[in-house]
Amino acid sequence: MSEPTPTLMIVTCRTAGCPNADESFTVRMYPNVEEPVWAAMCAGCDQMVQDIVPATPSA
Repeated sequence: MSEPTPTLMIVTCRTAGCPNADESFTVRMYPNVEEPVWAAMCAGCDQMVQDIVPATPSA
């Protein structure tokens, strides 16, 4: 079985009071087999991140 390729995603926590609120991080993510396809937990507040978008390659 081959190893899946990670996808670069930009994750931004929007939780009020979080020390990382509104700060974006580019991370390598693997899709989940079930919904939600993309899931991340904020290291600053331990809440699930709702703002996850694909990172666009630099030109």
